[in-house]
Amino acid sequence: MIIELLIAITLSFALSTLFIGQIIKMSRKFNWVDQPNERSSHQKATPTLGGIGIVSGTLITSLVFNSLGRELYLFLGLGFGLMILGIIDDKRDLKARTKIIVQLIFASIAVHYGYGLHNLHGLFGLYEISNSLTYLLSIGFIIFMINAFNLIDGIDGLAGGLGILIFATLSFVLFEMHYLEFSILCAIIAFALVGFLVFNFNPASIFMGDTGSMVLGFWMALMALKIMSEPKFEIGAYQFDTVNTLAAVLMIPIWDVFRVSFIRIMKNKKPWKADRNHLHHALIKAGCNHKIAASLMYSLYLLLFGISILLNIYFKMTYAEHILSLLIVTMLSIELINIRLMALLKHKLQETKSRFVEKVQHNILIENNLN
Repeated sequence: MIIELLIAITLSFALSTLFIGQIIKMSRKFNWVDQPNERSSHQKATPTLGGIGIVSGTLITSLVFNSLGRELYLFLGLGFGLMILGIIDDKRDLKARTKIIVQLIFASIAVHYGYGLHNLHGLFGLYEISNSLTYLLSIGFIIFMINAFNLIDGIDGLAGGLGILIFATLSFVLFEMHYLEFSILCAIIAFALVGFLVFNFNPASIFMGDTGSMVLGFWMALMALKIMSEPKFEIGAYQFDTVNTLAAVLMIPIWDVFRVSFIRIMKNKKPWKADRNHLHHALIKAGCNHKIAASLMYSLYLLLFGISILLNIYFKMTYAEHILSLLIVTMLSIELINIRLMALLKHKLQETKSRFVEKVQHNILIENNLN
């Protein structure tokens, strides 16, 4: 098991790195690049097809170590189909309605063939649910996660780094639940992302684009639904609720969507109208560079997951109380970071202004003395 895992993640990393290096060369040769605009966080034309390398590395490695049969082919096949949609979107900028319709089709196929939410384990007071509600909630959740992770991909290193953390966590949870094949699959995805991050951490040589972010959001949703098939899992002597654990794992992309949608609605804008109000944009506005902003988001993820573990072990909370606690920590963390950064930025600007005034006064004094 351990040797197989080590070979799998090494192959995934190597293939992803190899493919992405070649994609960068081809993209520059054929001008397959994203030009900076008013919403961009980058200053130069950059290739956007990094998702091809991530998905290809995952697909080939997973087929080599295939032990899931039809479930694996479904998982990879639908992911590959979404990658094609992403390539078309990155090149032609498809309408939101077109993308949602295709996502709806792919999500429906996944739910029909087994990736469904059949029991809420007490969330909202519900346990076993009807088939119609299973389809409605599962498809809605999958489409939501596809677009939530897509929206996170806004600065260098953020989506890749968060993706590594999320899939590594999902891999660990699935291992503890004895879904060993799915655990290895998540580890393969995580190390394909490590290969991508080599080229994407600031300053980025390539972006994952919709070719990667939509597929990763889709795969996250399917793995979350797999985990939700059981109410709890055990680590040693401790029991953990799957709902609470997933709330921590997926909190950042989920909260970002609700937060930015609320801001847009309050400004009388359409919730899906793109702008620069995401969490990572707030950190950039507060004075962070891409490396610091991405690192702060990684730290927030680890903080949320750590708090979730402590809440599971030491406090007997309802799902609502647990999720509310994580939400409060998320909001307070972001606001405290912004307040601190804004204070530092204001202080820096004040220092710059003082130096400028002193320099001007000094020059005036010299001129007066010469006269």
